Amino acid sequence: MICPKCQCKCLILPYQCLYDADERLKDICIEDKPQLLNMVNSFILIGTEKDNGLLKNDCFHELCRSIKEAQQSANEENSDQENVIPYEASLANDQGKPAEFWDYLPSKWTALLRDMHFQNMYAAYLMYYHYTLQSISISSKDGEVKSVRNRSANNSRSTENIDLKEAKYLASVQLNIAKSFTAIFKREFLEKRKGEYCNEPDECSCGKRECPDCSGLKIEPNRGRPKAGAL
Repeated sequence: MICPKCQCKCLILPYQCLYDADERLKDICIEDKPQLLNMVNSFILIGTEKDNGLLKNDCFHELCRSIKEAQQSANEENSDQENVIPYEASLANDQGKPAEFWDYLPSKWTALLRDMHFQNMYAAYLMYYHYTLQSISISSKDGEVKSVRNRSANNSRSTENIDLKEAKYLASVQLNIAKSFTAIFKREFLEKRKGEYCNEPDECSCGKRECPDCSGLKIEPNRGRPKAGAL
């Protein structure tokens, strides 16, 4: 789960989880595109000033820190098991199975990462950013250029990048899919765990726009028009 290429240095979801959620991620070699992982982490999980992230900054970095600490503990466990005889190792560690970061990850983060709606959402946004950035052209010293892959012994078809219009269409469709997965994840996971993931519990549920606990708006005092007095 350590990701030396991405900025936070931890892989939020194992690649196999991403492949299971969307097999296209294997075809585009997502392991070699850390910039897409960074975009989902930054824009979707952490959030911007305009759009609130699902976890926000502090909670995201707590997740990342927990992943790295769990992976380190698993590595240390596996290193210790190398010097233990097979029978004792099988008793100590689930029939000799190597320790995984899942074994040491706090339960709140295990629940989040194993949630299928979270995995579907994360994979969908990866594909969305792929369509918006990667499928049109390749950056080079000459600028943005179209790439062409010629036929070979292993591939009987020649391929080239799609045009801008088609890329925009695919990105639009993929964004709608990603937003749908996000809505399901919020409803079925985050809203049922208020206060666990830096999402504050609701203090009031009256639903009125003028209620500051529900809308966050400050109630302005009602000021009537001044009445004209007789001179």
